[in-house]
Formats: sequence, C-alpha cells, structure tokens
Amino acid sequence: MHPRTFRSHRTSAAFTYAELLMATFVMGLVVATAVGFLLFSLRVYGFDSGRMQVNRDVRKITQRMMTDTAYASAADIFADYATRGTNHVTAAIGAGAAGNMLVLTYCDSSPTTGFVTVNKLIAYYLVPSGSPAYTGPIRRFETVINPAVQLTDIYALCDLLDDHLPSQAGANPTIVQLAKGNAGTNQLFYNYMDRSVMVKAKIYQVGSVLHQGVISTYNFTISPRG
Repeated sequence: MHPRTFRSHRTSAAFTYAELLMATFVMGLVVATAVGFLLFSLRVYGFDSGRMQVNRDVRKITQRMMTDTAYASAADIFADYATRGTNHVTAAIGAGAAGNMLVLTYCDSSPTTGFVTVNKLIAYYLVPSGSPAYTGPIRRFETVINPAVQLTDIYALCDLLDDHLPSQAGANPTIVQLAKGNAGTNQLFYNYMDRSVMVKAKIYQVGSVLHQGVISTYNFTISPRG
C-alpha cells in the first residue's frame, strides 16, 4: 500500500506590484480631492466670516458716530492724535481739508453769565501703525468736563484736549480693529464747507494663508446740531 499524498489547492492571496501601485494611486487621488475640498471650504468660511465682521464694524461705527453727533454742539477735525493742536502749533483743519481726528464738543450757555461752556468731549481718531500701510484701529475717547469750562476759541479747545486726553493713543477703547482713511492723503475725516464732516474709510479684515482678506469702502456724512 502506497501512502497518499495531499496537495493544497489554495492559490496565493498576495497582491502583485502593479496592483499595489494602482491602489496607492487611487488612494492618493481620494486624499488629494478631500484635502482640496477642505481647503476650499475653509477659504469660503474665512472670507464669509471676514465679510460679516467688516459689516459689523461698519454698522457699529456708523450708529455710534451718528448718535454722538446728533447731540454735539460742534465738530472739529485735527491732523492726528499726536499733534491735535498741542501747544497751539496747529489748529483745527479748515474747509476742504482732511485729518485723522474728529473732536465733538458738547456745550451749554451759562444761565448767569451767558458764556458758552463745554461740559463734554468725544473724540474719534485713527492712528496708522499697521500693515497694510496707513492702516490702524479707530478709537474713541469720551470725558465729562465738570465743572464746565468756558470755550472762547479753538485754542481753548486745544487746551482742553491737552488736559484730558491720555498721552498714549492706545489707552482709549477700539471701535474698529483695522481701517484706513480714504480722504485726502489717507485721512479719515473730511471737512465739508465747515458745515459737516464726511467720514471716508476702508475697513479691513486681514486674510491668511487659508483665505483672502476683505476690504469694504464706505462713506457717510455727519453734522452736529450746532
């Protein structure tokens, strides 16, 4: 009797080199497509978020300035926060010119003397310091003058600013994160015929490697009640 010999009928389950290459290629295409879609989605999301933030900034400063100006007695434009008429070197900007600082004055007439007295000051200003060039935050300053001070001329207003404004421009709260003046040579406020103030600005939302930045140009006019 001869012993029986049993042979396996199973075939090899290993992939060939060509099959491995094809599988790797297909997997690479799937990953590249997924990454591309993800980056596109992030760019769209970043752009939409930036546009919404710019719109919020525009609404915020417009509503705030319109409310402040409605009750102001006068509006004066100065070249910038640093000079602002300091030591009477420069006074307010005249008609047809522009500057980066707006000062709103709130006045009353004294019932005893009849003199005009100042009881509050509000200022908006842009200090260019960032990138892109000529951009920076728009800040707001407010102070109550108590007791009220007699206002005789523009130089008396300069003295009030020197007495009450912080020495550092960054000490005051930010209204808009990043903006650039669009009047004159990159100024924010334009004196229109000594009757009103035109606010001309570009509001920025800086982009990144994932999405492009957003820029919105806007203009509006404010007039104190006088």
